[in-house]
Amino acid sequence: MNWHGFGMYGMGGQTTDPYEYGFSQRVWHELGVNIHGSPYRDYQAGDIAALIDKLPAEDGVFVWGTSLGSNDVPVVASYTKHRIDGAFGFQASIYGARGVPLDDNCKYAHLIYSYNPIPVPGLGAYIWPLGTMNPASYHRTPHHIPHPGDYDLNDQNIFLREMKAIMGASHDAQPS
Repeated sequence: MNWHGFGMYGMGGQTTDPYEYGFSQRVWHELGVNIHGSPYRDYQAGDIAALIDKLPAEDGVFVWGTSLGSNDVPVVASYTKHRIDGAFGFQASIYGARGVPLDDNCKYAHLIYSYNPIPVPGLGAYIWPLGTMNPASYHRTPHHIPHPGDYDLNDQNIFLREMKAIMGASHDAQPS
């Protein structure tokens, strides 16, 4: 099975979310996931979904983002019929895309959010709505640190461990 990943910056790109690049590189180097030039800008959700739609149905897909890029993780999942094996978000913004639910093509999701008032109260406090996705596979973790939160290595490590577990579970399920 081939694994693909697509990460997204928040509004200011590399300027405001410099650790998104580092996290994307970790996904590539530590897990061997093809990151397709990630991270993308937050407004490229449609472009990412089009790339995902071209992948073989059996290939695994991860989508992640920071701030406004995190808001667009459910948008990407809603734009494609391909299975999204894991959706991950660092502090979705109260000012980004909202109201797009996680549906049953998304098999696992984890959002880390924060009500911390720095730099703006509630900036990273948006919670993705649940649609038809299995609620037992949708995890939300409060970690009240300043926005955008992608710089926290412990949170990055949580997502990397979860991605690795998903990859291992999919690999174990394959016939030998």
